[in-house]
Amino acid sequence: VAPAFELVQIWSIPFQELRVTLGRVLIHPSAAESSMQEQTAHGKDGVAGAEEFSSDRSTELDGCESSSGSSSEESDSDDPPPFAAEETIMIFDWDDTLLPSTWLTERGLIRDEDPAPTATQRAMLGRLAGQVSRTLAVAKRHGKVVIVTNAEEGWIEASCRKFMPSLCQALEGVSTISARSSYEQQGVASPFEWKYLAFEHEIGKFCETLVADGRRNVISLGDSAHERDALIRVTERIWNCCTKSVKLVERPAVEQLFKQHRLMRGCFRHIVNHEGNLDLCINCARECSAVSA
Repeated sequence: VAPAFELVQIWSIPFQELRVTLGRVLIHPSAAESSMQEQTAHGKDGVAGAEEFSSDRSTELDGCESSSGSSSEESDSDDPPPFAAEETIMIFDWDDTLLPSTWLTERGLIRDEDPAPTATQRAMLGRLAGQVSRTLAVAKRHGKVVIVTNAEEGWIEASCRKFMPSLCQALEGVSTISARSSYEQQGVASPFEWKYLAFEHEIGKFCETLVADGRRNVISLGDSAHERDALIRVTERIWNCCTKSVKLVERPAVEQLFKQHRLMRGCFRHIVNHEGNLDLCINCARECSAVSA
């Protein structure tokens, strides 16, 4: 079933909000641009149609995935990418970003003593694992990939083997970091500080591999505000750095997470190669979700 996403349009301002509403995907101006937004024509329920945005103030993400199921994930361009893979690092969260942890918890499956998923649930998880594998494959082509979680050491590997075993191969070559295990034992009690310190360490290591005046392209993808806030706090001190945050839907159902990965993958090249900062947030309306087993 094709995802209910039709179009993406990106505003050429430092930070944007990506809204998924009524089957349409738009990037709206931030609060600082709200007065300009109010001057544009609005469609149903106050959501502006993409064609109604001023073309000289925005850049359309050509080739992004649409409701027809087309995708730019495998497309090639004759133009050299603005950012080399060596200049780019992508930091993914794990729970509710790659693994549908809330969905598993709600169905009483997450703990060791819980029953195994049903055949239907295993099929859904396998389908999602295929989407996540493709997302990671695309990400690896664009730069260094790291997964940072606030769960304890070993959770990523154990949960992957238990719930999405076909994803294990895609994790090869990906650094997996437990922020909690790394910093809680040092007396740090705040989950945000765990994530922040892990981001600081991983981004710092990445920057050390670049020449002093080289560009830095740092991208965070996760469902929590912790990732976004940690990213901005770390990179605001880094010179010549493009900071890009993609915040996913919190507590997603399997089908929502499936659709988000199709959307992200279809626009990945445009997000990575955007020459500037991005602050994107996917808000999926009820109409975009599907009933999960």
